[in-house]
Amino acid sequence: MGKASRKKREMREKEEIRPQKERPEGGAISLCLNIIRWGIYLALFTPLIMSAKFFFPFVGPKSLYFMGLVEIIFFAWLILIIYSPQYRPR
Repeated sequence: MGKASRKKREMREKEEIRPQKERPEGGAISLCLNIIRWGIYLALFTPLIMSAKFFFPFVGPKSLYFMGLVEIIFFAWLILIIYSPQYRPR
């Protein structure tokens, strides 16, 4: 171990270990988390959707509903990773 790294280590050991302050979740962060959570819950109801107005009543509405829901969840996640780095992929 060199002289400089020994000095750095001693300085680190002398410093007080301060707990990191947890930032309170802001309005945008909690809103995005709720949108993602409820979007996942709503995705479970996809098999129950049917509409007679479509040419394929059992397939069309389900796919449109699911695609729209996934887009909403995705954009909420994008906003979430912009505001809070802890949710970014590593």
